[in-house]
Amino acid sequence: MITITSLYLPNESRSHYQNAYYFLYKILKKHYNHEMHYEMKESLEWTLTPLPNDKVQMIHNQTNEHHETFFMFFGYYDRITEKFIWRNNIIKERIKQFILNNYNIIEYLGVDSCFTREIFSDSVHIKEDDHVIIPTFIRMFHGGLRLVRRITDNDENKMFYYALIRYNFRDYTKFDKFMHGLTLYKNLLFIYMNPNIPIYQDDEENSQNIINITAQDITNSL
Repeated sequence: MITITSLYLPNESRSHYQNAYYFLYKILKKHYNHEMHYEMKESLEWTLTPLPNDKVQMIHNQTNEHHETFFMFFGYYDRITEKFIWRNNIIKERIKQFILNNYNIIEYLGVDSCFTREIFSDSVHIKEDDHVIIPTFIRMFHGGLRLVRRITDNDENKMFYYALIRYNFRDYTKFDKFMHGLTLYKNLLFIYMNPNIPIYQDDEENSQNIINITAQDITNSL
């Protein structure tokens, strides 16, 4: 059974969940613009030819330097249908289980969040400007790999293809800042879902420190 979900956010009249997602989108798009963009730009200096068994041949466009390394094409975005589509269920589950098994992602995203379930649907309906949050989210949990994007030349049916590659392109990611952003998102979602309940934050002196904070405070902190 193919599962399709929507992370397509309207410009106005968003629900509480959608408002929280909008904040999460801003976090992920900021990492894309400030970190992923430079990582992928460096990969454009190479011609990449996929090989069987999750391999790729790399040839530098100027020096003709050759490499063969790990390469996993995991999904693509279709501008016409406005959908991000995973390559197949095996790849999707492989990435999903890696994140769930190695990170306390449910704690960071909040127990009320459906984001993990929705992003790992077979097909995700999402705006073109927002779709970069999906490959960015995947890349942030794979510190030993780098993100690669290729775009087809057909302007009438432009496709964005994404893969993870094992190569020492410069790592621009700020993982601690990313996890801090997820914590802010969790707090924001809690506020939207429980407007009359104060939230707490652990610290070294007082594990029940009440924070007088609003949704606007969190949004302004980004």
